[in-house]
Amino acid sequence: MGLRSARARGRFGGRPKAMTDEKMKRTAKLMKSSDYSINEICEMVGISRTTLYRYLKPDGTLRQPN
Repeated sequence: MGLRSARARGRFGGRPKAMTDEKMKRTAKLMKSSDYSINEICEMVGISRTTLYRYLKPDGTLRQPN
């Protein structure tokens, strides 16, 4: 009952995603440019290396969602 009423008010639980669409596009662009290391890209975007590779392939293309 509590979850149903919360969702009716527009509330959703859980942790927010680390990578928004905007962050993914920016990160992919940085990876394809080859001007920055992976560590520098992660620091600029504010994510970990693991998170980066969870969403993007090493060549900067998007991974298919699981």
